[in-house]
Amino acid sequence: MQNLLDQIINNTTGFNVVAEAPSSESLATVDASAASAALKTMLELTGASVYPLDAQAGNTPPDAIYQVVGANPITIGAARIATQVTFDVTLRESSYSALLALLTATETQVQAAAGAISITGAAAAFDDKTGLHMFGLELQYIVPAVSGVSGDYPAVLVDLPSVSAVESVYDNIVKQRVTRNYGITLLSSSNNITALRQELQTALLGWQEQATYFEMQYSSGSAIDIGGGLYAWREQYQDGLFISQ
Repeated sequence: MQNLLDQIINNTTGFNVVAEAPSSESLATVDASAASAALKTMLELTGASVYPLDAQAGNTPPDAIYQVVGANPITIGAARIATQVTFDVTLRESSYSALLALLTATETQVQAAAGAISITGAAAAFDDKTGLHMFGLELQYIVPAVSGVSGDYPAVLVDLPSVSAVESVYDNIVKQRVTRNYGITLLSSSNNITALRQELQTALLGWQEQATYFEMQYSSGSAIDIGGGLYAWREQYQDGLFISQ
């Protein structure tokens, strides 16, 4: 696997992360904690007081109250490419016009956020007991399975989902051609997947890991819908070699 990763690293310039995709087993609570910290930092840029749901007593508007309602690994086969963390966020203000201003500030920060975050639901309400105007938001934050030093995206995560072989045709010896099928997932926060795919193809098509191996070939590709403001594409490449007794 490392030789393939090195081939991509040494022959592409568009990726901040080039790595083997980790297994689907993940610590969702760790990812949820990281996403919570990032969400709190982002919401504080709106000028509101920000705190988790269980600590809301004693705070006054403008404020933003959040809670984690889900943390689910995003997997392809046995490979994990990210964790999707879902939040419920309640914005509160003393007047409707001030609430709209807070909502606009929140939307601005979501769009400007470096991480993969998106608003997936919204609803307005009024609290008769407190006299506060409220806006409930559902936000999804995508925590990358592998983080980069200079940025998490664009990223390419590689896994080996399957290996297949054809039956030996010899009577007195076993000699088989083995095909290795690689899954390569491209992730980007910009709509530049076409350019990234071309760069990956230039690096891999025809490459041989060893002189006795068959050249790398392209098999297939398809878009992936994962949300969080991310663009994703799954490529399939394959190479092969002979094994014998």
